[in-house]
Amino acid sequence: MVNRSRHAPAAFTGDVGRLGDVSILETHTLNDDDIHAANTLEDQNRITPVPNETARVDSGQLTVELPPVSWTAIALG
Repeated sequence: MVNRSRHAPAAFTGDVGRLGDVSILETHTLNDDDIHAANTLEDQNRITPVPNETARVDSGQLTVELPPVSWTAIALG
């Protein structure tokens, strides 16, 4: 999932009920407060994926808050 807003987080909700009884295996969110930040040869870990602790599955609905200018991946199992 992607949040392209430069200033506001976005709430994402997705119906995962047809997948059966699933749970979140892992989450990865890539973002930084500085939208121009980049990894360089000198600082190769300036931006790294971090867990997104806001992700939840409840009654077949996946919900997660996406920070501004971010990319998020969630593995379900």
